[in-house]
Amino acid sequence: MEQKHLHDCSAAAKCDWHASDPGPWDNFYMGISGGTTSGSYQLGVSELDEVGPDVALDGALFGLRAGRNTSRGDTVFGVEIEGFYGPSGTIDQGTAAPDWSCTTGECNLTIENMIVARGRLGRSFWGTTLVYGAAGIGVATVDGGIENSSQQATSTAVGPNFGIGVERILPEGLTGFVELTAYDFGVLKLGETDSGDQFDAVGDFKALRVGVNLRF
Repeated sequence: MEQKHLHDCSAAAKCDWHASDPGPWDNFYMGISGGTTSGSYQLGVSELDEVGPDVALDGALFGLRAGRNTSRGDTVFGVEIEGFYGPSGTIDQGTAAPDWSCTTGECNLTIENMIVARGRLGRSFWGTTLVYGAAGIGVATVDGGIENSSQQATSTAVGPNFGIGVERILPEGLTGFVELTAYDFGVLKLGETDSGDQFDAVGDFKALRVGVNLRF
């Protein structure tokens, strides 16, 4: 009886150790990513329903990230901060629209210096593949309007973002990921009209990114 009791305690201790042992997704990480964007913003004076050209944001997006994952069984959750540059778009000078045209220069818009803080929640499959969703808030510097006019200006925008992705553990402490993310910074305030009305841009964009994280 005594031997059996000792054996049971040893087995329980072994089980407890495995339950508290960090899983493959318990780590800090830093990474890089790159991808393409798709979306558009309509320039104009939205408060007065004055319509200008649509600026397409079909360009490149590059970023750096740092974060922390924690797992409970197959459930993985974490937080991360990302920094990006881009995207941007232009329309040739002379392009006409119902209320506003690119008369004095190119119509343009650039999403600069974007910083995003967000949370992630996902499920691990086979211990090596993570399927996750993410949501957070972003702050960006935006520059745009109509060149060589009072409608051209720089401002700061804040808005939510939502993403879904897949991440897989690779050799040498690395993971690779692919993610689709939607960004909505609301109405982007740019310059002013000659009468003092707010010139702005209304729209949103999505990004398809691939990247690599270094775990430590």
